[in-house]
Amino acid sequence: MVIDFMAPLAGGGCYHEAMTKSKHAPGDGPDTTGPEPYGRELSLATALARAAGDVLLHYLRTGVPVEYKGIDDPVTRADREADALIVEGIASGFPADGILSEEIPDSGSRLGRSRVWFVDPMDGTKEFIKGSGEFSVLIGLIVDRRPRVGVVYQPSADLLYAGVVGSRAWVDERGRRSPLDLTVGDRSASGPTDDRAAASDDGTGTPRWTLAVSRSHRHGLIDEARRLLPVTAEVATGSVGLKMGLVARGRCDLYLALDDRTHSWDSCGPQAVLEAAGGTVTDVFGEPLVYDSADVTNRRGIVAAAAHRHRRIVEALRPLTERHFVLKAPEKEPPRAP
Repeated sequence: MVIDFMAPLAGGGCYHEAMTKSKHAPGDGPDTTGPEPYGRELSLATALARAAGDVLLHYLRTGVPVEYKGIDDPVTRADREADALIVEGIASGFPADGILSEEIPDSGSRLGRSRVWFVDPMDGTKEFIKGSGEFSVLIGLIVDRRPRVGVVYQPSADLLYAGVVGSRAWVDERGRRSPLDLTVGDRSASGPTDDRAAASDDGTGTPRWTLAVSRSHRHGLIDEARRLLPVTAEVATGSVGLKMGLVARGRCDLYLALDDRTHSWDSCGPQAVLEAAGGTVTDVFGEPLVYDSADVTNRRGIVAAAAHRHRRIVEALRPLTERHFVLKAPEKEPPRAP
């Protein structure tokens, strides 16, 4: 698919006009352009996510025809227009960076580059089609094969998660900004610990965890995983980004994707936010998710949790993962692009 970046967006105009008129232009809101690492990248990503969210809300109100890219894989004009806005914005702001978006065929030119952006203009298209607000805009940047900057924006709730790994993470809900820090109360540095047991147990010292699960495609292995873990409750929602956001806020204790339905554009931005907040995101074997590969599918699932809890989860799930997933040798690092 070839995108005409000068074609009209929802409500008229093109990317440059949309960003000029948008109340979410870079530099607005909290200061993210200071001396911290990746300040410019975070500022642009948050502005683009909010502007793309305006496009999605327009079509949520007016309705939009649904097409299918494949079996059970819907797409709408809203996805494509939001994607065009984001991709051109990144290309204009950081022309030397690679970009991979769900809505644009992968040319492979990103492989070997030290900086690559991953974009999902609407994570949760099925929920959008149903008229639900459980969808989000996902933007992430990898540097040297690892997520470094991430933004997750739920336009229906005006809820934005943002983070720079190694620096800070925060959530902004309808203009109220709060830091995200999963290390608060982490006693792992002074000895073995599980989590905030005092706040989540039943008086016996047994943890009681809440699991974030998919609303549209809850995998059958989730029930088996629950038997291996002290999970006593679930929260179902659309969008990988929103599920990892719940973990980053401490409203859920873990998120599991026990299938190969997620892709690099689903996980990159949310992973950066969660890891900036003190979380860890890996595949089901505890190995890093791969972002510099021609295969963009997370074939060995996802385990996302606070860092001090993550290893226990991976070990507890091993009887399940060894039966249902294949542990392959890590891919060789491709040559760097000139």
